[in-house]
Amino acid sequence: MNTDDGNRNHTPETPSAKESPENLTSAGADGIVKLSSEVLLQESEDRFRILFDACFEGVILSEEGRITDCNHQIFRLLGYERTELTGQPFLELMPPESRDSLLEEIRDGEETVRNHEMIRKDGSRIPVEMRTKVIPIHERTVRITILRDISDALQADAALRRASEERDRHLAQMNALINQMTEGLVIFDPDGQLLEMNRAALDIHGFEDVKMLPGNLAELSEIFVLYDLDGRELTTEDWPIGRVLRGETFALYDVKVRRVDTGETWIGSYGGTPVHDREGRMVLAIVTLRDVTQRYRAQAALWESREQLKALNQSLEQRVAGRTAEVQQLADQLRALAAELGQVEQRERKRLAGILHDHIQQILVAARMQLEWARRNPRSDMTRSIMQGIDSMLKEAIEACRSLTVELSPPVLHEAGLTGGLHWLVRRMSEKNQFTVRLDAGHDAEPAAEEMRFFLFECVRELLFNILKHANVREASVAMQRQGDQVEIVVEDTGGGFDVKTLKERSVEDTTFGLFSIQHRLAHLGGSIRIESAPGHGTRVTLTAPAGEPAAPPERDRWEETDPAEESILSVHDMRDTIQVLIVDDHPILREGLAGLLQSEPDIEIVGEAEKGESAIALAGELRPDIVLMDVNLPGMNGVEATGIIRNRYPDVNVIGLSMHIDENVAADMRNAGAVAYLTKGGPSQDLIDTIRAFSARSETERK
Repeated sequence: MNTDDGNRNHTPETPSAKESPENLTSAGADGIVKLSSEVLLQESEDRFRILFDACFEGVILSEEGRITDCNHQIFRLLGYERTELTGQPFLELMPPESRDSLLEEIRDGEETVRNHEMIRKDGSRIPVEMRTKVIPIHERTVRITILRDISDALQADAALRRASEERDRHLAQMNALINQMTEGLVIFDPDGQLLEMNRAALDIHGFEDVKMLPGNLAELSEIFVLYDLDGRELTTEDWPIGRVLRGETFALYDVKVRRVDTGETWIGSYGGTPVHDREGRMVLAIVTLRDVTQRYRAQAALWESREQLKALNQSLEQRVAGRTAEVQQLADQLRALAAELGQVEQRERKRLAGILHDHIQQILVAARMQLEWARRNPRSDMTRSIMQGIDSMLKEAIEACRSLTVELSPPVLHEAGLTGGLHWLVRRMSEKNQFTVRLDAGHDAEPAAEEMRFFLFECVRELLFNILKHANVREASVAMQRQGDQVEIVVEDTGGGFDVKTLKERSVEDTTFGLFSIQHRLAHLGGSIRIESAPGHGTRVTLTAPAGEPAAPPERDRWEETDPAEESILSVHDMRDTIQVLIVDDHPILREGLAGLLQSEPDIEIVGEAEKGESAIALAGELRPDIVLMDVNLPGMNGVEATGIIRNRYPDVNVIGLSMHIDENVAADMRNAGAVAYLTKGGPSQDLIDTIRAFSARSETERK
């Protein structure tokens, strides 16, 4: 530091001769004193500079934020010469991100010790410990900053931290390994003090937490009692840890353990080994253990099973014989059922042949004879009466065929599914047998497969006729619902009931096509039957069968489709002189019969025929007939869906539904789809002609 005052090299003036001796003496004394002060000040500054530069740490002096001086260590730390830093702002040596915090420290004016980074001359950074002290000198404030390179210290700290982290990681891995062991691990010191017990050992001994552990072997002996496998109590010297503390090494030492406070017992398989240092002194006693209680229990159970197996072997022949008898009885029942099936089939054939030969065939032959007479005598007065008689005969033949068809396979099953068939069965039993059936059946329970619908219908009909014959009641209930992918049908009555065991015990001669047949046929189709009954408590039979995929509802949204050119086409009906009719039926003979009947009417014209619903829709759009005669039971798209599409696309085309049978549910479906009428094919021809004319006239009136 330069402390010269500017007069250091100035030589004092020599006193003049004019001065008095007194003045000369006084001036000389003052000069000597002044000279001595300067010499002392220079010596002091020299000593300060020596100490300043000899300091092992870098020192920077600054005033008002600018560097006024620094020692030679700054060159080693930062690479700057003293002359390069003198007058420079101190903050320029600091990274930009540290300057604000350093300014706060400067404003506080207190002595601080902080670790900072400083920027060296080459642009690199160096970590330093910065000690700052503000010293007031006269009217100035000097800030002394002492810098110490802490790079090595930081590296040492980092290395120490890494070593500590590595040690902690190894310890964590070791603890994790110990606690993941399936074997229990217990560690004692040579004095019997408990040092460690892993998670498996805690669980085996019934300790929830390490805080519950006893401190030593003596305290452990107050909690547990050990026995050999013969039940003799062991002293602590013979405990597994006692043997290890005596210097023994062993494995598979099985003892019984009882916990005193809970009474819980188990069998432990122990191993043990002492650990010695290089001088051979024992430093640890390690015991491993497994709970082998289940193994001993399994061995005991195995011995018991062997005894049971011997007993089972002794009775096996009897059980096999009994099972063989059951199988034989079942086989006999199946053979009896097969024989009865043949007999039933033969009886049914004979009955059908009788109906066809003795009734229907006779009617048809008589009608043919009457027609032959009328052909030969076309102008006879009796011709009209004969034709009326023929008409009555044909009606009777049609009714007989219809009744036979219904009895064999109700057409409503084809047209309205199982739900419609059950409704028909309920009405038929009420009309023919005065038997009341309460039915609860939803359309969502409808099985997808036609085979399953027909079979379940036959099962319900068989069960209802069984109730009618044997239960001595005049009513029953049927409930059908969907349970997941299964259809469940419950048939229940409050009649006399029966002992369900008799179904298995019945003889071959008593086997019939009732419940036994239903049970085996259902099993073949993937279903099951559950029978609940008791004498005097009625009977409940639950049928369960695969439902299959839910039946797709009619595509009503397709009914909403309209012809894009519909609004731009003038109605062709206004230019017609005849009623134009489109006939839709999958039976060619019936189409020909209807066409021949209607063509004889002068005001009715047959403009087309179709055998499927899809072709009927296409022809309705192409021909725009006044009337569509729509058969309900069509292959593929049925008449109900075809009717809905036609009525929505072509509102000026009226549809009359036709079916061999009148069924309220089917009739309702046709009307909901837009049909204006629903007739039977076997009804009077004039009814059909009148209906065609009536609804054609209604359409014409509406158009006008």
